[in-house]
Parts: sequence; structure tokens; C-alpha cells
Amino acid sequence: MQLETLKKCDICESDKIIRLDSKNNICRCGACGYIFDNPRPATEEIIKFYSQPSQYGFWFEEARDLLCQRRLKMIQKHKKHGKLLDIGAGPGQFLNQAKVFFDVDGTEISKTAVRLAKEKYNIDLIEGEFEKIDFKDSKFDAITIIHTLEHVPSPSFIVKKCRTLLKEDGVLIIAVPNDIQSFKAWARILLSIFKVSRWKNRGIFGFPRITLDGAMSEIHISHFTSAVLKTLLIKQGFIVIKDTLDPGYLLKKYKRIFYDILYLCCMIFKKITGRNYFSSIWMVAKIQKAPEACPICRQGKRFKFIKDFSKEQTRYSLYQCLECQVQFWLPLESIIKEWQEDVDQNKVRRLLNSEMNREYHQLFLKRNKSFLKYTKVLDLGCGAGEFILKLEKIGCEAFGIDFDEGAIKIAKNNFGLKNVFSMSFDDFFNRTDVGKFDIITFFEVLEHLEAPADFMNKIKKFLKPGGKIVFSTPSRERFFVNANKWDFPPHHLTRWDKESIENIFSKYGFKVDFVDYVEVFKIIMGAVDGKLRSGLVQKTLNAGNLGKKRIFFSKILYLSAKAKQWILAGIPAVILWFFGKIIKRNNGIIYVELSLK
Repeated sequence: MQLETLKKCDICESDKIIRLDSKNNICRCGACGYIFDNPRPATEEIIKFYSQPSQYGFWFEEARDLLCQRRLKMIQKHKKHGKLLDIGAGPGQFLNQAKVFFDVDGTEISKTAVRLAKEKYNIDLIEGEFEKIDFKDSKFDAITIIHTLEHVPSPSFIVKKCRTLLKEDGVLIIAVPNDIQSFKAWARILLSIFKVSRWKNRGIFGFPRITLDGAMSEIHISHFTSAVLKTLLIKQGFIVIKDTLDPGYLLKKYKRIFYDILYLCCMIFKKITGRNYFSSIWMVAKIQKAPEACPICRQGKRFKFIKDFSKEQTRYSLYQCLECQVQFWLPLESIIKEWQEDVDQNKVRRLLNSEMNREYHQLFLKRNKSFLKYTKVLDLGCGAGEFILKLEKIGCEAFGIDFDEGAIKIAKNNFGLKNVFSMSFDDFFNRTDVGKFDIITFFEVLEHLEAPADFMNKIKKFLKPGGKIVFSTPSRERFFVNANKWDFPPHHLTRWDKESIENIFSKYGFKVDFVDYVEVFKIIMGAVDGKLRSGLVQKTLNAGNLGKKRIFFSKILYLSAKAKQWILAGIPAVILWFFGKIIKRNNGIIYVELSLK
């Protein structure tokens, strides 16, 4: 058997190759964790192996047709039609199902499989190694690599070439065995440890030494985990948009029922823990379109991809600028209607409790117990005006701006405030009759802004010499940062921590005087409770005119929801709050005071 030996990791190109099992030729990359056979059969040997007619004797059965249909439904969640290329198509069973919806092409190294595809399904596969095939100017809407990547000598080259063949909005679908972390893998490891039967001569992962003498039905030279597969995709310029389980089992009757239940249990466990313990991995990726320059600092050119998020027909991508460290979503567009829906969540609080109950307001007043007479304060995003009312009571000349007309009506009618205006920030900044301010506050506003840099320049012009700004924004370092739906676009467009705040505001002439974290327990409990929330109070409030009966009923629902929150979410939130204190986690909302340099 002709062998080849790798001197560098195919995934990350590191030369830190660790030999885990010399007897069975199993190695691991010390940098990225990729596990592979080394040395392993040369490509020519693999082609000969899979060209044997005996390899496909069991393929043409109903169970495999059903499997192809299941996979096709999963693909159609991302692409319903278009041009599809299947790499390692075998005898064409999947393409036979897919051609009803797609214009299909496929590649295959096995002469036998190419012949069978033509005979059985009248599908003309392209024979040869995918790496060497010239597709000319062809572009595809979807490319599938279903249980093929583990057989090829260079997974990174395959994925890299796929990127050149995909259309701009195309998707790459990969399915591979979960050889390292699945329940089957753990069973195999235990059998190997206790030297049971045919597993007694296998090493640490229970993998056999590859032979081509007919004793093996498959040749896997790569052994993937979800993390390693993600690393491969990201390195080659892709963004992972789906990481789930591949329903790749061919069973009948009672065994099929058992595996259906097992698949469902593993799916639930994956959603809770993020770990895949099923026998195979299903991953969908798209081409990463990184921004040319950071839209926040306008200088950064290097970015780290964080995650994707979809809302209705829009897909957003979260990046971190490696220059200023701000995280931002693309497209960076605030939709006022959507933000209004976010603001409407405060309708419950405004109707049921008119007291000032936000900790950042309370901390501001605690740190600023007295003001000089006629201290002029501007509160951007003032809501219903509770904070403005408090400032006026302690002698400030306070102004408030909010685009929510309903909130401003409450501020005027309920609190008798005069210097509050329903308008956009830009409209207010264009006014010339309001003068300059000693203090400008904007609590829970920064994360909504499309152009924070322009905003900072404008508020700077409205500050008196020696003036300061005070604001708050959710800490992106908190527990369960992705559990709060309000922290996603089109509501929140940016995510901040202390470092990114210092980096950005220093560029615009501000220095940080004070930083603290507020509403820590409240935010943790809200994240835990988010999964339990039904939204019944909000639905009641949105159901029509708010008469006295509806407001009374809403109060009852609100109190019931609060009781549920404390009972079901309170205990785990207390535990997490204490744990966060111990490890000094920056949970909650960042409160920041800055002054001009």
C-alpha cells in the first residue's frame, strides 16, 4: 500500500503534530485539535478501493432513499432551487432526489459509481478528483459534501475550491461522521480500553489501522469534531450559519424508531448544551463578506466574525473590530418601526409603574447629589420623563428628547414637563435655540445607533467647557449574552465592553472618569426568564384601546408574571449572581461617566 505523510496540519498549517497512537497511525494537531491518520493511504489507493463493485451492493435500498429525502428537506431550508453540485456523489441516489428541485451536477472518483449513476438514474457524473476538475465559469447556489470530506487527502483544499464555485449568496452543506465526541465514539473508546473482541488492538480513540485487504468497508483519514470543522470553514472564508445533527442512519422498523428517539434526544441536548453527541455532524456555511472598514472607528481593517442571526428575510452578521474592539452587526441599519416595537416593551412599565426604577438613574443621582443652580442637563432617549422630573426637583434645568410620541405625551400629561420633545436626535441637534449643556445623558441609547461616531461629534458640540456625558449600555461580557432577544438587530446594532468604550470615546476627545455595572441580578434573571416568557401582558396591552379594565387586567397579569419570574428564574439567577461575583464577571449594564479631555 502506497502511503503519504503530512508534516503540517491540513486545517491550520501548524507543524505541532502530536502522535496519539503510533500503532494505528493516529495523530492530532496541537494547535487546532484536528485528528487524522498519518501516514495514510495515497489518493490513488483510495480511488482503487472505492472503485470496487462490492462497495455499492447495499446502496440501492428504500432506507437510503428516505435518508436522501430527509437531507434534501434540510438543504431546502436554506436553498429551495437553483444549481446544486454534489461532491462525492456515489452512485447518484441523492442527486436523483434533488433533481426534482435543482439543476444538478456531481463529481465522483469511483468508476463503478459513475457507471451506476448513469445506469440507474441517467445522471452523468463528472469522473475524477474534485481538486483537479475544471468547472470553467460555473457557479452554484448550493454545494454539498455529504460524508465525503473524511475520505479526502486535503479537506482545506476542497473547502477552499468550493468558495470559488459558490455564488455570492450560495450555501455550502457538509455532513461528516462525529468520530470523536458522539455516543458511538464513547462506546468505541470504552470497548477499546477494556479490550473487547475486535477492539482490543485499537488505540486511544478505538480507530483501527487502515488496511486495504477487504477487512474495512470505509476509509476515514480525517476525524472531525464540530469545533474543528468550524475552524476549517472560518479559515477558508466561510461563516457557519447552521451547526446541527445529520440524520444519517439507515435502519428499518424498530431500530429506526429507536434511532429516531435518540436523534430527537440528542437534538434537544444540542440545543441546551451546544454539544453534538449524535453519530454525525451537519453544518451549513455561507461565504463570509467582511466589511472593508470598521463602521464605528472608521479605521479598523481586520475583523473577527462572532455569529450570524436571522430575522424574517434579513440575515445579520456580528463582527468585532480588532482595532477598536467594538462589536457591530451588519447590515448596520436601525429600522425605526422595529425599534418602536422594542420601545413598546416599556409600555408595561410606564402604565403600571410611573416611579423611576432604573438603577443607572439612581446611581447618577447618588453620585451627583447636588448641582449648581441652573445646571443644564440634556437626556437623550428620555422615555416617559421620570428622570427629567427628578432632575427638575433638585434644581436642574432639564431637557428631554425621545422619538416615541406616546412616551412624551405621558411626560407632559402625567408629570407636567415642558422641555420634552418628540423628535429625532438629528432634528434636535439641528436646532440653534437650546444652547449648550453642562451634562448630556443617554441611557440605553448607544447600542441602537447606526452612526455612533457622528453622534459623539454632535453631542461634543452641545457640551459646555468642562461638561461631561453619562450613559449606559448592556455589557457584552455578561452571562448568556445571546439569551436576550432585545440585544439583537434591528433593535441593538452594537455591543460594548469597558475597553471598546475607552478606545472609541478617547478618539473623540473624552476620558473615562467612572465605570460601574448596574442591574446585574435583574439582567441575569431576565436572561433565565426569557425562555419562560409568554408575552401575554404585552399582547393584552397591544390588543386595542387601553381602558381602565384592560389596564387593571394587565396589572394582574404583570404581577402574576413577576411571581412566576421570581419562582422559576430567581433561584438559578441568585446562584449565577454569586458565581459572577466570585469570578468578577462584568454582568449587567455598564454605567459610564466621561468628561472632555
